[in-house]
Amino acid sequence: MKVEIRDRDALESLTAAGFRAYLEANGWSYAGHWGERPIVIYGKEQDVRKWEVLVPLRDTASDYAESMAWAVATLADAEERSQLDVFTDLSNLRTDTKSQGNRKGAENMPNVWCIRAEHGEYTSAFVGGGYVGGGWFNEYENASDVTDREVLKQWFNESHPEVNNPYVIGAVVGMAFLFLREIQIGDYVITPAKESSQLWYGQVRSELYYESDPGDGCYFRHRRKVDWAEKPLDKSAMSIPFQNNMKAAKSAFAIKYQDEFWDAIDRGDLAPPTPQNQGYHRVVLDHVLKLDSAEFEMFVSQLLSALGFEDPEVVGKPGDGGVDVRGMLNVSNLAVVDIYVQAKRYKNKRVTAATVKKLRQVIPQGGQGAVVTTSDFGKGAREAAMEPGFPRIGLINGHQLVDLLIEHWDDIDQEFREMLGLKLGLVTA
Repeated sequence: MKVEIRDRDALESLTAAGFRAYLEANGWSYAGHWGERPIVIYGKEQDVRKWEVLVPLRDTASDYAESMAWAVATLADAEERSQLDVFTDLSNLRTDTKSQGNRKGAENMPNVWCIRAEHGEYTSAFVGGGYVGGGWFNEYENASDVTDREVLKQWFNESHPEVNNPYVIGAVVGMAFLFLREIQIGDYVITPAKESSQLWYGQVRSELYYESDPGDGCYFRHRRKVDWAEKPLDKSAMSIPFQNNMKAAKSAFAIKYQDEFWDAIDRGDLAPPTPQNQGYHRVVLDHVLKLDSAEFEMFVSQLLSALGFEDPEVVGKPGDGGVDVRGMLNVSNLAVVDIYVQAKRYKNKRVTAATVKKLRQVIPQGGQGAVVTTSDFGKGAREAAMEPGFPRIGLINGHQLVDLLIEHWDDIDQEFREMLGLKLGLVTA
């Protein structure tokens, strides 16, 4: 879907400070002013290409909406995401100059971060020692006192003189600053295990401290105490969008799909009452809900085809409670996956554990299942999907369904694109 953000009021609702904070937290580095205008340049190297984003310094400029439109469009191209996805991420940032990940505006709401343990090398040390560690700045014991990225940049240049690419330096410094300054007591951290689908998670219980004489073989000396959960999450049981988020090529970053994380650890009370990006996703879901049950099943088969499944077919009947759509994914003849999908077109009703259990009963040996809904899943449904000893059941809720639709819009048949008619508000086909 070629989504363009054009609404002037919407663009003017974005803050310049929030935009710059987002860039800095995601590896972009300040590259100077643009001429004599009140506009600054941020740069980043991505896939052997150097990108530059021009961001206004003040929200009061007469051409502010136009400038932000260009900035959003450039950022979307650089990150290979839709403008809508970028816009909704930016619109949920706080308006101060400190990046807040996905705090969604709540002062005391914990955030969720991924801190990689050197590709899982130190995961056992983290969990066994009750801490999380990070950083390339072991020789600087006073790193916890740093409040200015320029100090980190100077340190990095001193310790890594062989690196002279400003975009690489900006990315490294941004992730270091996140670890040092953004993580707070009460936040949650996730760290992937090595060579497995386990995601260990825990809650941060201390400020940053320096371990001068570690005896556990872990390289990282700057650490925070963490109360780790007794059992890890299974990444393969999480949704595809969540799994894709975990693939981010960063050592430290904010988790995007936090609501799913809260449900998975049975802490739905920490999720905000209003789902993230509800307004824009609601517009799209309202159009999807105009499809009747049979059309929705056909729509799900269209989405499977767009995702790379061969000849997906609708095999069920509306209301039959069994398999609605079946497809096969052939990965270059290296692996073949048969998937059996239940499609639930719900508006104000959550998918229950009974639905998940009923689906897995009809999945043949070697197959996998999925439940796709326009609504969401109850706690019991997520637990049933993760239950060991049964076929894997992937779960896609309404929010994630919209994300997939936007990402693969161009691969959906023209007939269905016209049937959905997504031409309202900020969404333009």
